[in-house]
Amino acid sequence: MNPTAGSGWTAADYRAMYRHVALRLKANGTDNAILTMVYMGFAKWGAQPWFEDLYPGHDVVDWLGYDPYSSVDSTSADFATMVNRTLGAYAGWPGFYTWAEQRAPGKPMMLAEWGVAESSTNPGGKAEFFRGVVADAKSYPRIKAMVYFDCATAHNGNTLITSSPTSLEGFRDMAADPYFRQTVPGT
Repeated sequence: MNPTAGSGWTAADYRAMYRHVALRLKANGTDNAILTMVYMGFAKWGAQPWFEDLYPGHDVVDWLGYDPYSSVDSTSADFATMVNRTLGAYAGWPGFYTWAEQRAPGKPMMLAEWGVAESSTNPGGKAEFFRGVVADAKSYPRIKAMVYFDCATAHNGNTLITSSPTSLEGFRDMAADPYFRQTVPGT
């Protein structure tokens, strides 16, 4: 991102590029693609003056995506906080889920990439985080897809599901919940 006019790297430049590609796909008859606008999961970006300029428009965005991460060393280590983190230092940012409801009502959402870092000071915390996902996710009904980032060297730490036996057990408990066994019409 370079907010200097003419740099080719402004939020408005990104929006124009996205629209150009989406409109070309549609003009060429593409009817088997879901166009998703994915936002990096840092609350501080939402408070930036250029943030609103990123959104390409309802006519070319099918889904909204978000890439949040959490650490169980945090006092706010739960799925609900991760999905809709406000961070008081960034006054005015309502959290991504709330922002998406206001900016793009009715658009389905996905966690295009999410992860939870293992903690040596809170060894059972990651498993408990996973076990709390279903209860919290029910408060965010527009989230229709979740893709977990399974990496030993993620920017915030080890997000591997298998980072510990308790982590794996917690993930298995989460995945076994009937909430994740719903049938989607048309599939």
